[in-house]
Amino acid sequence: MRNLTLLAGTTVLVIGVALALTTGPSITPAVVHDLLIQCWDETLVRDVRACPPAQLRAYTAPAAPQQAPQEPETASRPPSAPPIIINSEKTPAQQLLERAPATYVYSDGQNTVYAAGPHRSTGEWPFVPPGTLYWNVDTPTLYVYPGDISPEWYTAHKTQEEFTTTGQIGSSLYPAALIPLNLTRNRKLDSELIPKQFIKYFRSPFMFTGGIREKDITLLIDAYYTKSPYEHLAAYAKDTPLRIDTQKRVLPAPGGTFLSNTSIHYRGRELSSPYLLQLESKTYLARNNAPHEIVFRLDARNIPLVIDELDESGKLVRRHAYTLQDTYTRDGVRNTPIDPRMVLLPPHIIVSLEEWTAWMEDQER
Repeated sequence: MRNLTLLAGTTVLVIGVALALTTGPSITPAVVHDLLIQCWDETLVRDVRACPPAQLRAYTAPAAPQQAPQEPETASRPPSAPPIIINSEKTPAQQLLERAPATYVYSDGQNTVYAAGPHRSTGEWPFVPPGTLYWNVDTPTLYVYPGDISPEWYTAHKTQEEFTTTGQIGSSLYPAALIPLNLTRNRKLDSELIPKQFIKYFRSPFMFTGGIREKDITLLIDAYYTKSPYEHLAAYAKDTPLRIDTQKRVLPAPGGTFLSNTSIHYRGRELSSPYLLQLESKTYLARNNAPHEIVFRLDARNIPLVIDELDESGKLVRRHAYTLQDTYTRDGVRNTPIDPRMVLLPPHIIVSLEEWTAWMEDQER
């Protein structure tokens, strides 16, 4: 009976059953010639106990209906920068430099500099205060903007003629006066090349400096020494990295932090910075030690926002940290593209510091 309970499909077949019908009042019982039972596996047996044990079959859930694949929503995740190809004809630094934006603005937390190719400025003429700087990273000459100047006055000044301001156009339409400084990009040396009268000018009501001393005169042009991340990287364009690691790090940047998961290590090859050292009334040309190793730490856009200088023991000696964007905020409008005209020399007249001082004194009369 146990097999019959498990095997609900077991069928009993009666073979050779004959019913004899008579016309008499008595009924002759049926004669059973044979009895066979069909088991669950369709075999025939005479005794149900002879059926083979039932086999349990594993249950398989019906497959869910297949849906057509959907495209991921690109707006829900930030675009990723192209990976750095290690086995390439170009070095990692060359690949990163080729991807650099044509125009951008960067900051080291102290100075904000606008860039287009090799050109730099600290503001957009004519919406700039006195002291705005213009330069080209391929040359050491720096142009300082003290204000606008009258072309008529400048011509009369050169020809030693009398000049009157009666009936002249307003200063807002004058071209920019630019004072050129031929420098070396070394603070120690440049402090000897900048005219000391510069401090007198920058202490004028147009520019508050907080009492800068003569030995700190280069602080007036501090942005001139703030290299962009790509300027640092260009020095290693042809070098083969010591290694590239992908350790994740949360690193500081002006105004916040960022996640870096790629760092490129190079052997330090920058020339040490020469400067004048005075000892016992004598002047010597000295040099600082170059870093043993320099590390470019990239953000998700593959921009080296942190540049670390390490000594021979791997200890951090100096860190350069930046922000860098290809847009800026102007008059409260965010995401304004950098215009190359912001960094090119505006319509101008080249003047000396003495000529600008004479112009200012003439206007005060």
